[in-house]
Amino acid sequence: MAAEQDKLIFFNSYAVWCGPCRRLKRDVFPLQEVGDFFNANFINVQFDMERGEGIELLRRYRAYIPGFPTMLLIDRDGNVVHQIAGFRDGSALIAEMKAGVEGGSLSVLRARYKAGDRDPEFLIRFTTALEAALQRRELEAVVTEYLETLPLDSLLTPKNWAIVGAHITDPYSSQFEFVLRNTNRLIHRANADGHSLERQLSTALDRAVERLAELQTDADGNILPLNDDRDKINRLRMLIDIANLRRAETQRALLFIHEQKLDEKWQGALSSISSFAQINALGRSSVRFVDETVRYIATRTSDKDILNQSLALMKDVQQRHTGERPNRIRANTYRTTAMLYRMLGDEENAKKTQAIHDEQMRGIESEWRSVVRRQNEVNDIQN
Repeated sequence: MAAEQDKLIFFNSYAVWCGPCRRLKRDVFPLQEVGDFFNANFINVQFDMERGEGIELLRRYRAYIPGFPTMLLIDRDGNVVHQIAGFRDGSALIAEMKAGVEGGSLSVLRARYKAGDRDPEFLIRFTTALEAALQRRELEAVVTEYLETLPLDSLLTPKNWAIVGAHITDPYSSQFEFVLRNTNRLIHRANADGHSLERQLSTALDRAVERLAELQTDADGNILPLNDDRDKINRLRMLIDIANLRRAETQRALLFIHEQKLDEKWQGALSSISSFAQINALGRSSVRFVDETVRYIATRTSDKDILNQSLALMKDVQQRHTGERPNRIRANTYRTTAMLYRMLGDEENAKKTQAIHDEQMRGIESEWRSVVRRQNEVNDIQN
């Protein structure tokens, strides 16, 4: 049919459990202007990618479907020429598909890039199309390659910033430090959005600090040595001091405690956690960070005083969250507490505390299964 009518195939891939897919079906596809445009320009099909023909189609087009919904334009030979992923309102969906048939398809843009086109206006279109298609690895490769060609000062050019600005998230890169030191210039000269830029930089520093300080285990669950890269620690501390963004105090606190653990200053680490916790300076991951710190210390010392202080700290964490709905992070604090009781020779309390952990985990699993079951029932009714 596509060959006979000389049209591309518009292929909507969805799953019944996908909320944005249902919104497209309910709120966008029935619109008059959407129907008129798509019926005039494409052969329109859609498949549930987890049932019937959709399963085989998903195997065939897996490389082009990063998630649901994904919408493809396919030529008569079955080749994907354009793709976008995620919910769009009517006007945005029409505009992006119109670009796909007017020389702006992702396949055309990709071919131009491979042929060596590096014009900034073109790169804006190409990276925008990659982002719309959720082709994150390819987008990262394109941005990284372009960044390597740019002198730092050229980031102040609006076109260059439009291409790479949102992707400068590596705190160990020279570009990240440049952005930190030149935020006001970027706002006034490169049209950077101040609020978005602050959020981008702060989030990147958060993630870097959390990755550096988090507890690592091997495949058998054994706790590995901490990350002791002092150059990275000093680099992050320097950037935090330059930026002094909203969560700077939390970032400083996590790095400070991390270094105390590296230096095996167990008393100092526990005291620091207590002090910072009292002023809510440990941030959004405080329960997990405290739990991981105590578990790490417990594997490195048998000092009864340190273990008793660790036990008191875990009880305090649990007390502060009494009455809250259990989640995996808080449930794990009881597992750590049981371990401490065993190390202190109190097997009775170890068994009681382990039982609390096991009961909470069963409740969490049961609640999760109930949510999935209810959602499946809703989907069956809607379909």
